[in-house]
Amino acid sequence: MPIVVLTTAAGAPGATTTALGLALTWSGPTLLVEADPAGSSIASGYFRGSVDHSYGLLNLALGRTQTDLAQAILDESRVLDEEADRRILLGLAEPAQASALTSWWEPIAEGLLQLDAAGYTVLIDAGRLTQGSYPMPLLGVADLVLVMCRGTLSSAVRTQPIAAALHDVLERTGRAEQLGLGVIGQSDYGPQEIAKALRLPLVLRLPEDPQNARVLSDGVNERKFSTSALAKAYRAASMELTSTVARRRQVVGLEDTPPPQPRQPAQADQPVAPAQPVRPAHQPSGPTHQPSGSAHQPSGPVHEQTPPRPGPQRMAEESGGPR
Repeated sequence: MPIVVLTTAAGAPGATTTALGLALTWSGPTLLVEADPAGSSIASGYFRGSVDHSYGLLNLALGRTQTDLAQAILDESRVLDEEADRRILLGLAEPAQASALTSWWEPIAEGLLQLDAAGYTVLIDAGRLTQGSYPMPLLGVADLVLVMCRGTLSSAVRTQPIAAALHDVLERTGRAEQLGLGVIGQSDYGPQEIAKALRLPLVLRLPEDPQNARVLSDGVNERKFSTSALAKAYRAASMELTSTVARRRQVVGLEDTPPPQPRQPAQADQPVAPAQPVRPAHQPSGPTHQPSGSAHQPSGPVHEQTPPRPGPQRMAEESGGPR
């Protein structure tokens, strides 16, 4: 199944909202990883502060004693939609914790590869490329790396130098073909014009819909969300991205196997570090929004030839970070 990274240059182009919207509409087992070094916005937004950080990304790094990375990630994740097996690995509680993950991005990336091979779609919100402690090894295992941009001139101008730097990083590791553009809305310039100016293939386009986007960004209750143009666009985009990655993987001969199931950690798995948060007896689940419906699928160039993924270690060693 696909591994898709969403990243941004500056401002608020909607990468987190898009990642969450895709996670809630993707068909089959899906894991959303909130890897933004700036911290979790989904915990306070979509979940409206109803969850704590007893489970999540930092807890995975501080307390992992299991050798099964994929299972450890599932154990630290929370339920988005139990019936459809949609889960989220919540991000950091605050930006100051990001430095603790610097040496953990590579093993986390390896665990995500295991989940990918086991049949999970993995969606990664990587945050701004300009931030410190950026999770570059996660890009080394991605099928697609989408730079998100709003359909405005100012957003395109801020995105251009970052997109160029990211292209150079991925090109040095043979991954430039994985880079694409996601555009939300449009104003004076259409998505195709922005893609041409940024020299990136247009892979994802979504409508500007602030009212319905608040269902995801702020956890508001909107009864018409499931039939909104935004929900339909997420569903169509997930289908298109799945098809794109499937065609690419046929070239390199990658195959999927049945997914493992999340479980509660055994007592032996409990971390012993003093800083480890106390785990609740049961994982609380958050609100569930089920976007549905159908619409035309977003258009955009598709690159069929894809080199094998270099893996997180090579990406970390050869990239040198964005310039």
